[in-house]
Amino acid sequence: MRCPYCGGAAALVSGSDVYPHRADLAGARYWMCRPCRAWVGCHFGTSRPLGRLADHRLRSARRAAHAAFDPLWRGGPMTRAAAYRALADSLGLPRGDCHIGGMDEAQCAAAVEFAAQALAVPVAAADESTAARHG
Repeated sequence: MRCPYCGGAAALVSGSDVYPHRADLAGARYWMCRPCRAWVGCHFGTSRPLGRLADHRLRSARRAAHAAFDPLWRGGPMTRAAAYRALADSLGLPRGDCHIGGMDEAQCAAAVEFAAQALAVPVAAADESTAARHG
């Protein structure tokens, strides 16, 4: 894996390298570019990355996107699948490629805006809108 910031090779490291103060993450795996302090976690028990390497700014943008977007499907008006389908459509992304872990800062900001608008729409109207788009 190459770092998108410096072009250098990322290394597979343990959670204790990324979060030395978090004993609960010591066994987790991450891809990390040490010079850029960019990293991404791996799917549990694998070395497959959860997205793209992210520096501090991008990690903050992704946290903000999750904080705004996840309430749509965590007890919100949509299922997780429906929320991600609607987000993918809104961002013009292929549905299978719509993951916050793969988004850049602009896409994260658009996801925040999407979530704010979706949560402001009454549930019945959101369901009708989604049904109309997915016919």
